[in-house]
Amino acid sequence: MTMSRVVTPHSSVLLPERPYHGAVPFDEWLFDRHTWLGRGAGFLQTSSLLVPRAVFEHIGFAARQHEEWELVLRATKQLNYPLLTVPQPLVVHYRDEPRPSLSGQYRWQQSVTWAQSLGSLLTRRAHSGFLLGYLSRDAQGKGAYRAALPLLAAAFRHGSPTLRQLFAYASIWSVPRGWRRQIRGLLDKGMADRLRQ
Repeated sequence: MTMSRVVTPHSSVLLPERPYHGAVPFDEWLFDRHTWLGRGAGFLQTSSLLVPRAVFEHIGFAARQHEEWELVLRATKQLNYPLLTVPQPLVVHYRDEPRPSLSGQYRWQQSVTWAQSLGSLLTRRAHSGFLLGYLSRDAQGKGAYRAALPLLAAAFRHGSPTLRQLFAYASIWSVPRGWRRQIRGLLDKGMADRLRQ
């Protein structure tokens, strides 16, 4: 996979913040919290993948949500393909805000079912990170406030929440989205300034 320049109306940042080098399981790199503030370290976008044809012939894209994540999880964990990050940003990914409403393609309940269906492809730590970080942020951003407690319960039932994951979850559901966006913009600006030095 390659680095991506992610451009929003508020910022432009290189992701992933920490390229994947295989030191931890891919699923934990993708979904676990590695810092108290800011994003998780992992970022994977379909156009940033460079995949051998044999992987697509054997696995292909799943006919459901999160297909790029599932493809890489199955390739790295079932077929033992190595995954490395090309350090140059070869992809520009434009992300509009605000995000689409819940009438869009994916619902949080389907994502919970997706994570459970992966079984051992997700470690317990990655499973809880997905629910408490990515999925909570997505559900809260779409106004699905009824997801808060079921996501927390599922994280304890199927995962192994860390303090950083619980901190992220509490921040997501208690700090207004606009404030979080401003904080994230300041963190992105600080990271961009450090990269220019």
